[in-house]
Amino acid sequence: MLFGDVKPRETAQNFKKTEFLSIKMPGKYVVRILESPVLVSTHFVNNKYPIKCLGEKCPICANNKRIIMQNPENFRDIRGYLPRNDRYMLNVYDKTEVKVCSNCKKEVNAIDGNFPPVCGCGTYIINEVSHPSNRIKVFSMTADHAVQLQMIEKARQTPEGEPIGLDTYDLVLLAAMSNKKMNWTPMPEPSANTPLGITSEQLKEFLTPKEKFAIVLDEGEINSLLKGVALKDIFVARKAEVVDGTLTTEPRSKEEVEERVEQLFS
Repeated sequence: MLFGDVKPRETAQNFKKTEFLSIKMPGKYVVRILESPVLVSTHFVNNKYPIKCLGEKCPICANNKRIIMQNPENFRDIRGYLPRNDRYMLNVYDKTEVKVCSNCKKEVNAIDGNFPPVCGCGTYIINEVSHPSNRIKVFSMTADHAVQLQMIEKARQTPEGEPIGLDTYDLVLLAAMSNKKMNWTPMPEPSANTPLGITSEQLKEFLTPKEKFAIVLDEGEINSLLKGVALKDIFVARKAEVVDGTLTTEPRSKEEVEERVEQLFS
């Protein structure tokens, strides 16, 4: 069965990395939906970290309002303005054909059907054999894309008029550059409907929990981050942390937290 090929990524201290489905190159991506999407609102801080918006209590939103009031004509160009990004996010099973670099172990996608000869780290991958990724990843999409998938699901029905779930067949995502931005169009593949064979227990082990779709900080921690405090130092300063279901009352070392932060988002 396809799920038998899935192996957990080895990380230090059994820390599970949040792995995202990345669509950065034009070409064909194949996925199987595993669950319903959830709406997640974030702010992208330091061009690196997706920080969950706290809504009415969000210091970033408050700072945005101040910038807009002071600069109504060009607030988007003002340093410190961090717009809220509303994304629908969910776990998917990635079937996309990839090559794995023998040096850095990262997946390399084909570009319009052709694999590049060299990985981003500089290692030649010409002799590497391509294969389906066969990994569970977090997929982030806009509201427009979510509506497109909703329409696909509504259009395909059983003889009794019930929608055929998107989790019963593959989706092909055709990616291409449009107005200097990468965009993708979903195409249903109803004939590719072989069950993945995923049990509820296996889902618990491999699915990324929804609370890990974004980095969650409290108001004080967000203010510290905006003032220039490194994210790893914010985590070190926490007096308590739940790890693998166990509450620890001692702050972790800066080296361990730094390693965990770097592992958190690919």
